[in-house]
Amino acid sequence: MRSVIFTLAKKTFSAGIGFKTRISAITFLAVLLFFVSLLFIAASYSLDLGDDTESEQPNIVVFNAPTSFYESFDENEQRAFINIESSTIYDFVSINRTMREQNAIATIAFPSNFDNQLNDDTDSSVPDVLTYINPDVTDSSEPEDICEYVLRSYSSYLVAQKGLELRDEPFRFAINRTTLQPEERAFETPQSTAARMIIPLLLIIIITYAAMSSGVNSIAGEKEKGTFYGLMLAPIKHHELVLGHLLGIFLRTILPAVLFMPLIMLMRINVGLSGILLTLYVCVLFALVMTTVTFMFSVLGRNILAAQTAFLPVFLMILVICVMSMQREGTIYSIYKQLPFFGHYHAITDALLGNSQLADLLLLTFTSILMSTVVALITIRLLRYEAFTVVYDSESKVFIAAEKRAHKEARRAAAIPSKNIVFGYRPKRLRRAMRTISTHFWMPLAILSFFQTLSLIGPILNFLKQEDAYKIIIDATATLRNASADQVSSSISEIMSTFMSQPTFLLSMAISYYLMIGAYILIVTKIEKNKLSTLGFPTSGSTPSFPLRKAFKSYGRGLLLGLSMITSVYLILFASGQIRPIGIRLQKQEIGLFFAYVLMWIPQGAAEEVMMRGYMLPRTSARFGVPAGVFLSSLFFSLLHFANTGFSFLAFMNLLLIAMFFALYSLTTGEIYTVCAAHTAWNFAQGNILGMSVSGGIGSASVLDTQYGSSAIDLWTGGAFGPEGGLAVTLISVISILILAIYWKKTEKKRMIGIA
Repeated sequence: MRSVIFTLAKKTFSAGIGFKTRISAITFLAVLLFFVSLLFIAASYSLDLGDDTESEQPNIVVFNAPTSFYESFDENEQRAFINIESSTIYDFVSINRTMREQNAIATIAFPSNFDNQLNDDTDSSVPDVLTYINPDVTDSSEPEDICEYVLRSYSSYLVAQKGLELRDEPFRFAINRTTLQPEERAFETPQSTAARMIIPLLLIIIITYAAMSSGVNSIAGEKEKGTFYGLMLAPIKHHELVLGHLLGIFLRTILPAVLFMPLIMLMRINVGLSGILLTLYVCVLFALVMTTVTFMFSVLGRNILAAQTAFLPVFLMILVICVMSMQREGTIYSIYKQLPFFGHYHAITDALLGNSQLADLLLLTFTSILMSTVVALITIRLLRYEAFTVVYDSESKVFIAAEKRAHKEARRAAAIPSKNIVFGYRPKRLRRAMRTISTHFWMPLAILSFFQTLSLIGPILNFLKQEDAYKIIIDATATLRNASADQVSSSISEIMSTFMSQPTFLLSMAISYYLMIGAYILIVTKIEKNKLSTLGFPTSGSTPSFPLRKAFKSYGRGLLLGLSMITSVYLILFASGQIRPIGIRLQKQEIGLFFAYVLMWIPQGAAEEVMMRGYMLPRTSARFGVPAGVFLSSLFFSLLHFANTGFSFLAFMNLLLIAMFFALYSLTTGEIYTVCAAHTAWNFAQGNILGMSVSGGIGSASVLDTQYGSSAIDLWTGGAFGPEGGLAVTLISVISILILAIYWKKTEKKRMIGIA
């Protein structure tokens, strides 16, 4: 097995990188000498060999220094200050020039009327004191510390000697016109900018491009050359084939990143050997993920161009993630550091800046290996189906080939084993795997986005009728223009909370959910020409018969199921002291809003179940098998909540577990009436009876007023996302799946005894 894997790895690694002619010894020595010289130069920069030219007495330029400023320091300390009178304290270009002329490491800029502002009791505003760091200074920690010491000392002097009362903080520290609170102070130097933005982006792009150029070309290249059939018929196990190619692709992917490491030391960002090794370790994790992802696309593609085209959205998504990750530390949810892609970018940044956390690295390692393993297993599964062929047709035979392909898909659809048939759905044609996955990924997003956008039209028009609507929009735009990602997310949550307190918006949402269900019914009955029962809605005309009375009974059972599950979660949180009910919250004027929520939750739960369990589950099961169908439909359900407030890795796993439970339950009952009701009861009871957040959404009109306990921790409560982001839901979901598995095994044994 090892020899086969290493042979395939060597073949994949050497593919496309061999020289057409043999290189001379002189050329080889020249290249070797270049890299050795590069390493020596990088080492000399990293070790800071030679005299330190920045060890002179540091000077600080002070613009418009008040009289009381010099009084707060002794004569020796005053010698470090260079006083300059100027009204252009926001002109950072001239200030930087002044610092270079005065050989100063920093500038403290007071407003020209600082004393008047500070002593004016009628003015509640806090005068700004701006600080600038000389961009030529290699290590910004010294000027930062000095500026903080100076301003803190001056602040203490004003309180002790002048009797001036503090207004929260007497000053606000700022850099380059960006006002910051003292505890949020963040100074940016060219080196830190490179470590936070340039180097991680370059490494991500280098690894992604290397993975795409080698990984996508592996199997897709075999198909294009016509050697794929021979490869599949060779006495090689599928997992050996996958592991061998993955090893070769991984080595080619990580090699450019390794060669890039000496260049990092040339940038003089004060990173030591440990930082370089941590950066390389994170690159290895990212290369591992990209290797498996690109190889899967290579298996899915019919040729290299098709595989590269299919991979292009992933490449663009990675670039978007990089841009989002360039924000400052405080604007990024900490949980993102533990997820692939987001976590890889931040881990590289932290390694270069010396801010790496062991817990984040361990969780990132786990999620990266988990994702790579899952993708690799899916790739092996795809190869076992042998559903991918290389088609070479001349233009004159295109239509004949298409007809043959359609007949082949029809024959394969007819040959689907009965164990893969869910809700009686059997496709008329078995589509390619890539098309099946992309269709069932984009269709729910498109339908959900379209109808939910329609539901916003009415509330937005009502809002625009208000007299101060346009003023609110202008003020909000000005506020958000320089806001952080957290502030934008918080503002959006506040807007949605305002909408969710309006009955008209809730009713329009209910209508949009009914339209979604109607759209899927039309797709199944009119486009696919299938029965409604293939959507998980068996009727009296189905086989076996499912009368309306039985459907109502299933729906009632689902309401009890969802209510009991979320109540169990509530009791766990209450018993552990994580939450505490403090009374009845529902007011008389909110009764109408309460019933509007009832009307909204009924179709909301049903719409999501129709999309995931009713439509996606049977169709992906027919194509890939029931286990894969359960996993894919549950995975897409969890990913739909990715943009919700407070979304975390634990929330992702909980939603995945809940979705898998609903999928398994619907497979057991043969319908989705029960899970539609359970989904509705879960959300309604969670938000409007028990008073907790629903998947990051904060509602109103709740019967109980529930608050977090004094010892509450987000790991259990889920934080802003609600209980679905905490361990209580994890516990209930796992228990529910185990109970369902035990029940299924018992009923299966009874059926086998009955047959015997």
